[in-house]
Amino acid sequence: MLDGCCNFFDPSQPDPEFKGGRVRWFGKNDQRITEFPADFYTTDAFSDYAVDVINRSVMDRKNDPFFLHVCYTAPHYPLHALPEDIA
Repeated sequence: MLDGCCNFFDPSQPDPEFKGGRVRWFGKNDQRITEFPADFYTTDAFSDYAVDVINRSVMDRKNDPFFLHVCYTAPHYPLHALPEDIA
């Protein structure tokens, strides 16, 4: 997510009209992603990608330090939670 919060379940969904109807840019490297699986949730996607970065760093640079900064959108508006978390 390159420009702020989005719909946590489908980042390709435009913002509500009262928020301007903006379509957010979600991607990996320079590739825009516009289709998401039915069980997609941004917090899980960010965590999975962070774990992948850590694993690749350990495999590729066994002794080199690295810095990983993960910014979750979950604590920010809009508040979207998984149904099991709401329950």
